[in-house]
Amino acid sequence: MNMAGFKETQMKAIETLNSIKKPNSSTNSAFKYIPKISGGSGGSAANRQSSIYTANTLRDKQVKEKPSNRIVYDIVNYLKTLEGIPADTKEIMHSTNHMIDDKPEILELLRNNEKIIDHGNDRFSFKPKYNVRTQRDILDLLPNYPGGILVSELAESYNNAESDVKKLKETKQLFAIKAAESACDIIFPNDERLRVPLSQELVDMWRSIKLPNEADLEREMKDAGLSVVESVESARQTKSTKLKKERKKRITKVTNTHIENFNPNDDVPQLGSKPI
Repeated sequence: MNMAGFKETQMKAIETLNSIKKPNSSTNSAFKYIPKISGGSGGSAANRQSSIYTANTLRDKQVKEKPSNRIVYDIVNYLKTLEGIPADTKEIMHSTNHMIDDKPEILELLRNNEKIIDHGNDRFSFKPKYNVRTQRDILDLLPNYPGGILVSELAESYNNAESDVKKLKETKQLFAIKAAESACDIIFPNDERLRVPLSQELVDMWRSIKLPNEADLEREMKDAGLSVVESVESARQTKSTKLKKERKKRITKVTNTHIENFNPNDDVPQLGSKPI
């Protein structure tokens, strides 16, 4: 290559490198800015371009391993532990190991997240469904929700919420039942104003009634012409047992019945004989 061709190649390499945007200085050393070429041979420029390609490949791999939704998920969980106290990006990065100060798309996702409060100046806090912090707050909140409150949703408010609910249940300051579709409790207020006074005669009559065991109860209900309603749990177990039996039948079912009595050694030509 003559000198003119070498100079032209060098200038093109310099223009290519100058067009690359300088990353933030806080990023990993693998992505640090590669300086301009000030001299040397064409091989040096090729090596620098190879380094740029390697850095971009590593960066793309990092993005695939830590997608934005996972980063936001980790940040939301961290803010939840702070119980409403705002945290800035520096504290979030230190606690979650996610570098977000140079990722405007992550900051935008945080600002638009319904579970996060944006306090401005890149400061964020968790936004629970119910704003409670004490047992008294829980008792004051319950009358506003006649349909009950899920404990799992209440637990997002502060770290000791579930413990406080347990204490309120033990002291009978609230009632709890299991949700039909999950194992989580739904809590209701124990409002003294809703208690109906009963006469002692009615209470004694109620307590004097002896209930038969389950087998006798079912027989007596059938004798009285009453249908027996299967419990939800029993129905689920029955359905599960049927499915297992059907699956087992499908596995052991014999197929290829048309060759059941087939013997592969029948009518096999002897070695050296002519094919039929």
